[in-house]
Amino acid sequence: APSSAPSGTPSRSPSSSPTISPTPAPSSAPSGTPSRSPSSSPTISPTPAPSSAPSRSPSGSPTVSPTPAPSRAPSDAPSRSPSGSPTISPTPEPTPAPSRAPSSGPTDGDVPTTSPTECVWNDFIQNEVALPFEDSRPSNFTDPFLDPDSYQSKALTWLCGPDGVPAELNLPQSRVAQRWVLACLYYATFRVSTVFTDEAFPPGFVPPWANSFLWLTSNSECVWSKIACNPSNEVQIIDMFQNSLTGEFPFELVRLNNSIEILDIGETFPFAYPEVETVLGQMFRLRELRYEDTNFISFDGIPNSLGNLKSLEFLSCSNVLYAGALDPLTFPSDMVVLEYLDLEFNTYQSAIPPELMDLPALRFLYIRGGLLTGNIDFLPNGEGLVQFWVDENRGLGGPIPTEIGSMTALSSLSLSQCTWSGIIPTELALRGPFLQSLFLNDNQ
Repeated sequence: APSSAPSGTPSRSPSSSPTISPTPAPSSAPSGTPSRSPSSSPTISPTPAPSSAPSRSPSGSPTVSPTPAPSRAPSDAPSRSPSGSPTISPTPEPTPAPSRAPSSGPTDGDVPTTSPTECVWNDFIQNEVALPFEDSRPSNFTDPFLDPDSYQSKALTWLCGPDGVPAELNLPQSRVAQRWVLACLYYATFRVSTVFTDEAFPPGFVPPWANSFLWLTSNSECVWSKIACNPSNEVQIIDMFQNSLTGEFPFELVRLNNSIEILDIGETFPFAYPEVETVLGQMFRLRELRYEDTNFISFDGIPNSLGNLKSLEFLSCSNVLYAGALDPLTFPSDMVVLEYLDLEFNTYQSAIPPELMDLPALRFLYIRGGLLTGNIDFLPNGEGLVQFWVDENRGLGGPIPTEIGSMTALSSLSLSQCTWSGIIPTELALRGPFLQSLFLNDNQ
């Protein structure tokens, strides 16, 4: 038997290439315990269930087309077979929305003091950059520029200061707008206290970003840490994975929709309301979107607006605060390059939409711990699937379809801790060495 248990948190570091390289085997052995129920803290404890979906790192240049598998590359063999039963089940509903607003911005005294009252950029930012996206703002929206402590006002104050638009950079308006948007990201998520940070950290403590090198300096924003630009100096990558963001997700990032291809804020602490999340569906160039283990809130399931992302190859929104049925409209069949879906540990209380099998490039599908119901009779239609994990869904059961034996691409199948019944299909043996991991424990 393999010698060690899988790790509960995907590991990765930013790399120089966004390509997804497949491996012939699963990333780790499926296990039997969800990392946690949807809650206010994004931490994950190791469990005996399949380890988190394979990780992969964004890169500095786009790929033209998806490769057969994610770069969170699966390892050659499972670490050990799963056992036991889940100790924590997803709750029927996610943690409620924050009961109070986050504090206004960074708490370490680095907010600029220059007033933007007479700034030459006031009219441009307030009337041409900020306002056109008012429809994406929450229903209780008020003009943030009326509040000098809002993150938008602080970003404008910085922009109007000596480091905001240095004369030596000779910036066009598009770059001025880009610097303001990134400053909004900083002030919205740098050491901002919320109910989520109150629960995750000791009283009175909010961590700074793990890496904020060169941010809000006079240097080009393209050399700020965690940012990469294309040759036209347009932001192409924001890689904030495990960078200790707090506060709220700033909808102003939609202003980067003509250039951004990779957005990764995974395993950080910001929250976002459904109205704000609609901006994600406007970032039409995105190839990789990761916000797993954050505090994104929705009581209507995964936002349908993600279905607008026709260039998307990789999506991870596991272990956030989503409650509501899986909707086939969220992932229409014209998302022709979408190959990786990690939707685990949310509260769906629904069947798996058979329409997911119509995604022509889908190779990796993970929906463990989602209070799923129904069966997987549709699974053989997913001819290109390489990994399929739906452990820890007690409402999912019935006979295991014998046709799974004809799925020539399938290398990892994990169906533990559900309510499958009957005879294990002998057709699975026809897969021979190609089916490299099979987990059926804790069923009937």
